Amino acid sequence: MKLFQRLLVAPAALGLMAPVAVNADTAFSSTTTLSGNAVFTVGAADFDAAATNEELHMQYAYTLELDSSFSGSDNLHVGIEAGNASGILADLDSAVTGGADLTVSSLYYSFPVGDIAITGGPLLEADDLIGVTTSSYSEGLITSSLPFSSRDDVGAGIGAAYAPDNGFSVSASILSLDAADATRGINTDTSDDTVTLAAGFNGEGGFGGERGENVKLDFPERSPDHQVIYQTRDDQALIYRLSGDRNPLHSDPSFAKMGGFDRPILHGLCTYGYTGRALLSSLCDSNPGRFQSMNARFSKPVYPGDKLTVSMWVDGNEALFRTTNQDGDVVLDQGRCVFA
Repeated sequence: MKLFQRLLVAPAALGLMAPVAVNADTAFSSTTTLSGNAVFTVGAADFDAAATNEELHMQYAYTLELDSSFSGSDNLHVGIEAGNASGILADLDSAVTGGADLTVSSLYYSFPVGDIAITGGPLLEADDLIGVTTSSYSEGLITSSLPFSSRDDVGAGIGAAYAPDNGFSVSASILSLDAADATRGINTDTSDDTVTLAAGFNGEGGFGGERGENVKLDFPERSPDHQVIYQTRDDQALIYRLSGDRNPLHSDPSFAKMGGFDRPILHGLCTYGYTGRALLSSLCDSNPGRFQSMNARFSKPVYPGDKLTVSMWVDGNEALFRTTNQDGDVVLDQGRCVFA
């Protein structure tokens, strides 16, 4: 099947995050949260030149996630969903099948035993049991070389994970699709199980070494030798999500407010990319072979629609630079670029 045209529009991603139990006299927990999403998708596909082999789909997906803690260190998770996905759009990460009936999609409980986190329940995925981040990208971009992470079957399972503060994580788990079938059982020759042993490193830092020297660059008091101005788009963050960074901080207004921002912010690497483009064109005549290095410090968030000004002070084959927004606030500071 050759698919040469696909149009996907997912304009609505509605989220909520609210405390459910706040009355200590009547509630079993003050740390219960409810989050939800509603995604509406329109998609069209043309499989060949014949006008008869075309598809148009409109689908919805509703999900609710309830997380409750009884002790402050444990978590009871319940997921509920409904959706009418079918055809080619059923492969989307946001797709939910089954129609209008609400179904329990996940149910498990996590609790600590010393420094080890135990997770188990009748409805969960393999990823719910793995202590290592399998991929920072969407499920649709995870390759088959990681079968435990690309498998999205739901079943009964239990796992243990050890993740100290230094970022290193190890975990062991088993997920069974036949736990309710007494004739097949768990971890037998006829059962359908996924057993995973994983070790990895999440995040960065925490290596225990000494902090590097904090060198402050002294910028010249003269006017910059070069200045480049870029106007970002109002939908800049939504476009940059195509790079694979789908952090809702850059797209979901309610999620951004939970992080202390008035609205979704632009990806830091997008700001860094705008700045790098200005350096490349002004200092290297757009020749990447002359561009050797750049480093800078993020000092303030950028919002989609902001106007960015990159200022450069040249000294031989080096240049100091900083990036400001339309209000004159420095968003990228202490920049240094080396070029040939």
